[in-house]
Amino acid sequence: MLFLLVPLLACTSRAPAPPPPPPPPPVVAPAPIPDTSRVPEGVPQGMLRVRLEGDAGHNHAIELVCPQAGYRDRAPIAEGRAELNGAPVEDCTLYFKGGVPAQFSPVRGGDQLVCTLVATTAVCVPDAR
Repeated sequence: MLFLLVPLLACTSRAPAPPPPPPPPPVVAPAPIPDTSRVPEGVPQGMLRVRLEGDAGHNHAIELVCPQAGYRDRAPIAEGRAELNGAPVEDCTLYFKGGVPAQFSPVRGGDQLVCTLVATTAVCVPDAR
């Protein structure tokens, strides 16, 4: 009867368990987004003041982009005015956001402008006020 037990034991043995799955790859934090609203050290800065008249007042914000300094910042338009403190004193482009898409350049930190929109063209001149 011993010869009957050996084949029975051989049939009841289990196959080895599969190996565990490999560990997941480590989580890598994304690179930090650079703060483009700050001017690099050594770049002259100034306050940009914009007064809006006519249809330009329907926009919600201005955005100033200065590629040489790597600067980009927005300011809300409140009561027809917007200000950006610390804008680079270099040639930049002023964009009108949230209404008629228009832009004006060159604009520099320290400028005080009065702007109107003619169709999709921004016309800005020095503000005498």
